[in-house]
Amino acid sequence: MSKRTLAHLSKKVYNTPLFVTQEGLAPIASYLSDPERTLKLMQYEQPIVEDKPLLRSDFDRDEEYRQYRLEKIGVNPETMVGTVDVKGTLVNRAGQTQACVELTSYESIKQQFTAQINEGVKTIVMQVDSHGGEAYRMGGTVNAIRKLASENDVKIIAYIDGTSASAGFGLASIADEIIANPQARVGSVGVVVQLYNDSKYLEKMGVERSFVYAGKNKIPFTEDGSFAEDFITDLQKSVDKTYKQFTNLIATNRKMTVDKVVETNAKVFDADEALSIGFVDKIMEIEDFEHYINTPSNRSNTNTISYEENMTELEKLQAQLATMQTTLTASETSLTEKTTELSDLLATKESLDTTVADLQKQLTDSQASVTKLTEQLDGIQKDAVTVDRKTKLEATLGKDNEQVPQLLASTALLDEQAFTAVVSAMSAKVEKEEKSMTEVGNSANDNAPALTYQDRLKAKAQAR
Repeated sequence: MSKRTLAHLSKKVYNTPLFVTQEGLAPIASYLSDPERTLKLMQYEQPIVEDKPLLRSDFDRDEEYRQYRLEKIGVNPETMVGTVDVKGTLVNRAGQTQACVELTSYESIKQQFTAQINEGVKTIVMQVDSHGGEAYRMGGTVNAIRKLASENDVKIIAYIDGTSASAGFGLASIADEIIANPQARVGSVGVVVQLYNDSKYLEKMGVERSFVYAGKNKIPFTEDGSFAEDFITDLQKSVDKTYKQFTNLIATNRKMTVDKVVETNAKVFDADEALSIGFVDKIMEIEDFEHYINTPSNRSNTNTISYEENMTELEKLQAQLATMQTTLTASETSLTEKTTELSDLLATKESLDTTVADLQKQLTDSQASVTKLTEQLDGIQKDAVTVDRKTKLEATLGKDNEQVPQLLASTALLDEQAFTAVVSAMSAKVEKEEKSMTEVGNSANDNAPALTYQDRLKAKAQAR
């Protein structure tokens, strides 16, 4: 057995919902818990040799080839009764069935039903001896086979020759008629998850286990190696949901109330008890069953119709009630899911509303800050313009000229072009007057020092 096969098998046993009895789970769990399992298997494992399928050219007559083809898919060519084995531990896909224990896949069961029905078979016998197996895809397989049989008017008879428990009984429940061997064991309508934690074993062996991961729920363990509380809670929810689906399936197929199925508390019953509660319809030894199935009248769906016609009014009402309860349960499940979705959406909306409110407040605060900064910038720009204009006026009239503040105030509302024009005009006037006064001063006193226009203005102002 390859490491990949071991991984597949482990996945089917540990930490996943199973429809299986403790008796069915024990040998697989025991095998996987053996540290020397791989070595032991390598010592005894023999290569699997598959028979090469024969072709039409290998036969002399069409009838011989037809007989071979029918027998190959489990059909008796004489009676045209098909046989499908539901034995060992049940798993999803056929590729997962190579292991140390007998396994049967839902995939192969469905394929065999399809092949037999395509050959025109009208009666199929399910030979059941299974403690159950994987929960995944069991319900889908049951519904698919039931639909296929109904569309092709095929009667399904289940014979329990050993055990029909958990998923094994789930498959058997699709039969129009369930017949049990007197020593048969039937029931175990429940769900189990066997948790596997090897941290203590690894610690004992001196192996340290650590995880590098992203996402809180990526691993189910806490730092001390025990299972996380959230993981156990979520797993219980999954088990409860799977159990509800399982009990609804059994109630519908066996025309029972869901409460009656739940009241069995996943117990495994002997044949007599299973008959009394409605899990099986008849009890027969294998020899009697073979005679029964070879009687043409028993291979028709007319028996089922007759049975329904002969039901008491109470039985009919109970069957109707079971169907209504199943429908109601499905509706309740759908409503719960929709309510959960709506709650999640409302929570998301509230979160988004809070986020929008926060963003709006941030936007308002940002706008106020921008306004304040704009005002500060305008003030700085105005101050810079004032300083620049004061410098220009002082350059024209003199730094200490008392007219400078007055002119700054009177020209404050002028734009830069108009202000420049005023300064240019004043500068021209100053130059003209300065030139005139310089000429007058020179003619009056050629020996006196020349004064600037600004000095003369200052002197004039002081004289006043």
